[in-house]
Amino acid sequence: MAEEKEVKNYGNFHAYGGKAALDFKPSETRAGIHTISIEGAKLISEKKFDWNDKVSIQITRAELPMVAAVFFAKIESCKFANHGADKTKGFEIKCQPSPKGGKHFYVNLYEKNKPGIAVQVNAEDAVSVFAMIVVQMRRNWPHLSSDSVIEIIKQYAATKR
Repeated sequence: MAEEKEVKNYGNFHAYGGKAALDFKPSETRAGIHTISIEGAKLISEKKFDWNDKVSIQITRAELPMVAAVFFAKIESCKFANHGADKTKGFEIKCQPSPKGGKHFYVNLYEKNKPGIAVQVNAEDAVSVFAMIVVQMRRNWPHLSSDSVIEIIKQYAATKR
């Protein structure tokens, strides 16, 4: 494979469920670490979501490889808590068998005193999320190719089984 020269910008990705929606987007921590953020909003009427009362989570540097491993279907699930200034937010992602065959991913964002925001992400859409994560990890390690980052994710997942 030819050496990759640069990492292109990657836009947001939305996933819609029957009762909520998620917005996955590239972000950067205050420390300058490239990661992704997930925002979730409840459905308030047909095709309208309450983004004014959203739950926002920024995945940490330490959490990102685990999230990648779940979206790559190398581990079954991950769950992280203590997000936000008051440590009352968290998220869970599960890789589950799909009734149609293959896999789908259950993503649940939660915040104290709010109902959880859960969306099922199908395998085709999960590819976009996984690609976004690989791009962000490459930004943190620009000397590595995408293939190298994917290999690191696989090796990381093997330590978590």
